[in-house]
Amino acid sequence: MYKKLMLLKENPQLYQRTELDKQIRRFFIQKYVIFYRIEKNEIELIRILHQKSNYNQKRIYKIKSLK
Repeated sequence: MYKKLMLLKENPQLYQRTELDKQIRRFFIQKYVIFYRIEKNEIELIRILHQKSNYNQKRIYKIKSLK
């Protein structure tokens, strides 16, 4: 898991964008899918879900910003 997170840190645009929101990207680590976005040269982790979750249908990866 650590290696993948370091790879993300070094190459934030490496992973694919989601179908429903092109600002959000995702990648898989073991049995989990991690959603993130890149803002102002920072990586913002949005959500970590088990890959068996039906995240595309329910749009449960979308979170409103608290800003």
